[in-house]
Amino acid sequence: MATPKRHKNYGAAEYLRIQGAMDIYDMGYDQIIDLAKEAGAFRKMTKSVLINKEVLNRYIEAHTAY
Repeated sequence: MATPKRHKNYGAAEYLRIQGAMDIYDMGYDQIIDLAKEAGAFRKMTKSVLINKEVLNRYIEAHTAY
């Protein structure tokens, strides 16, 4: 009897795709891309773009005017 494979899912995803980031941060496509590049959270993989959620959150918190 084979043992089932265990998926490593440790909480929230570290990287987001553009559409997921647009939904979470309630911003448009160009705004998310510009903000992610400015924060250093933009990663372009072969045919997709990934945004590091932790880096983007830290950047937003550090640059938020109260």
